[in-house]
Amino acid sequence: MIGFSEGFHDAAIAVVNNGKISFATHSERYSKKKHDKTLDLAAIIAAKTYQKDDKVAFYEMPFWKKSRQLYAGQFETVKNERYYSLEATEYHEHHKSHAAAAFQTSSFDEAACVVVDSIGEWDCSSIWTAKMVDGKAEYKKVWSRKYPNSIGLWYSALTKWAGLKPLDEEYIFMGMAAFGNPVYMNRVERLLYRNNHKGIRKEEIPYNVYDVAKSAERILQQELEIIFDKAKK
Repeated sequence: MIGFSEGFHDAAIAVVNNGKISFATHSERYSKKKHDKTLDLAAIIAAKTYQKDDKVAFYEMPFWKKSRQLYAGQFETVKNERYYSLEATEYHEHHKSHAAAAFQTSSFDEAACVVVDSIGEWDCSSIWTAKMVDGKAEYKKVWSRKYPNSIGLWYSALTKWAGLKPLDEEYIFMGMAAFGNPVYMNRVERLLYRNNHKGIRKEEIPYNVYDVAKSAERILQQELEIIFDKAKK
């Protein structure tokens, strides 16, 4: 089976045969375009040399995603129909794909999977149970936090506010925390509970960028502890 992601950032393709990964790559390795969102033809050709059946899986549910984009007012995005480089024969939820990438490359036969990112279709954070049954992985979503309540969007918006490139330079914003103090916890935390899809205006938090980064780090840690406490149960 070929599985692929495309259209947002870091397009990738992989081949799984008999439950084992035979091939996997990012498009940017072939196109030489950093974070390339379109699958490079050479990557597709390379993947197909390893494919043993005609199944092609896409990493999210396009209709669900479009419904969220309409809700978010992204009318131009929905109107401009996207055509992907491969024709999928099956589709899987974005967060389920994340959970599968973790669980099915682990040594566990049963696990709780925690997914935290910007946005899937509607899910922004989720918890899944996963277990192997007769050699096949089964998943059940037991909790989720929906758009626009997103830890990932919040952190990316802060990254952009700091003058960095979102979906790329979050690691730099994270590193800035080492030079700051968590003195803006309340102000930065309030931003977490709103829709940050369109970013944060510079004047909204006119504070020292290192102190904001440190405050964000502490808040992120607290939020993740809450989610993992749920997962433990």
